[in-house]
Amino acid sequence: MLEKEYQIEAYHAMKAAGGILSPAAIGLCGAANSAAVKLSSDLSKMIDSELEYPAKLKPFLNEIKGIASNFEDASATLNAHISILSKHSELSELFRLNIGWDLFLKTSGDGLDSELWISTAIADTEVSQALLSGLTVYNLEDLDNAMSSINKTLSSSSSSSSGTTREGSGSVGGSSTPEISAKQYKALEDALLALEPLSAPLYAAKQTLLTLHSKARKSIEDAYSTFDAALLVTMLDSMGSAKYVSLARNTLMPPDVAAALDNKP
Repeated sequence: MLEKEYQIEAYHAMKAAGGILSPAAIGLCGAANSAAVKLSSDLSKMIDSELEYPAKLKPFLNEIKGIASNFEDASATLNAHISILSKHSELSELFRLNIGWDLFLKTSGDGLDSELWISTAIADTEVSQALLSGLTVYNLEDLDNAMSSINKTLSSSSSSSSGTTREGSGSVGGSSTPEISAKQYKALEDALLALEPLSAPLYAAKQTLLTLHSKARKSIEDAYSTFDAALLVTMLDSMGSAKYVSLARNTLMPPDVAAALDNKP
């Protein structure tokens, strides 16, 4: 190692840099995941599990839960993508993948010569940035204010349904009916309507990342399986003259593989 002058120069540069760089895609996906987790958490906190909401509010609450679920789905996609990016950014992994992909293209018979999809994913910034942008554009302030107002009304109504009599503590007049004003309903409806135009771009960005992730994962599987199979064939071929393990070799080798290796010139 380091037998050439340019390699020594690169070595000093590597030492100064502190090692291999982390892909920008990992940072972007990490930031997007943090945003998705926070948005989902903030939405979940808006619905108080201890309050009994009027039936008229249920569709609005279901919509809030649906938006939160979309953020959870985005987080799951991002976590899975970060995982394969982190693992396969290792040079040892890329070295093996490159050999495996070369063999895959060679044995596929379609004459293609394309970049490994995991390599494309590691170098990506556009797809991961789009998803980050699709998440950070969300502003839940109006929705939070609307739900806080409703929760306050319901909480006050619930508290007023019980009290203390001169004889002791107990119910005074039974439970009261919560009265959510038309203005409160309108504020909640408007806040949810304001978020609707953001859902389609977010979904599209998530699907684009999911497609890239699926292609990257499939390319890894193809490269690894081809590498492993090619290694087995190479080892079996090289063991053809191994007189001390011939019985074991012939026992372990699939018949069609044996037939193919027997046809070598």
